[in-house]
Amino acid sequence: MSDSGTGSTGTGDAPAGGPPAGNAPAGDSPVGGPPGGRAAMRKVPTKRITFTTMQALDDTLPGEKYRLLIAPQAQSLFNAVINDQALTTGDGADSGAATATATATAAASAAASTAPTASASSGTTGRSALAPADIAVHVANGTTNDNRATDVRQALISAGYASDSTVDSPPSTHIATTTLTYGPGRQADAQEVARSLGLPGSALKQGTAGGIHLLIGADWPSGTAFPGGKASAPPADTKVALTNANAQTGDKTDTCAPVGTYRTVKLPGHGAVTPTQAYSLSPDVPDSAP
Repeated sequence: MSDSGTGSTGTGDAPAGGPPAGNAPAGDSPVGGPPGGRAAMRKVPTKRITFTTMQALDDTLPGEKYRLLIAPQAQSLFNAVINDQALTTGDGADSGAATATATATAAASAAASTAPTASASSGTTGRSALAPADIAVHVANGTTNDNRATDVRQALISAGYASDSTVDSPPSTHIATTTLTYGPGRQADAQEVARSLGLPGSALKQGTAGGIHLLIGADWPSGTAFPGGKASAPPADTKVALTNANAQTGDKTDTCAPVGTYRTVKLPGHGAVTPTQAYSLSPDVPDSAP
């Protein structure tokens, strides 16, 4: 994948590189991978392959060379790639994180606040109706170790959780046991956070105050994953991951996947051009597709 849109990815399924209409490097595999890559790609349903550009911002100033910056939404896209998470479901539709509506979220939260729920330590594994980017975690360092809350908060934001997650003051710096406290109706949200941090179910506690509050204890002296726990990435927030990107699944055979409109390709004698212009200016370069 590249900011020019000439690369692409099918996260959670299989990588796919090069523009559908051409200019891919020659080799055994159209994705530039190891031998046999072409055969492996044939096993992936085309509706599960997502071609997408990376979000970018034009930051060129007068008198400067052409310059792009990575857009904020690109972090969610790369999180999906890094965590090997699909941007589509088994039927080729957008994954659940992208299709959850405000109405469904409100209904789920209301139901959770009134219906009886299982104990957090019972191993309940309900999925949150909220996308990770809508879950803020308020982290406090209950130890004398420096920067514990800051490090864990940043790790949560990097994993896709809300950027307005905060570092709070702890009730004490001599807390023995780490706890993740959640308000009414927020159990599923807290369980999602616990999975991302590798916290055991016994660390979750229901409180009366709203929000999700992580208090780090002496049993978690370092690192951003709980010792001995198995941290897992939160579900891919495809609504955010593909915002302002040009994306298309591989089963759309009547059109070519869109590419970026920025001048990210440099051709001898032409300078900086867009991928589409580069394709038109390179008639002797064979297309990657037959």
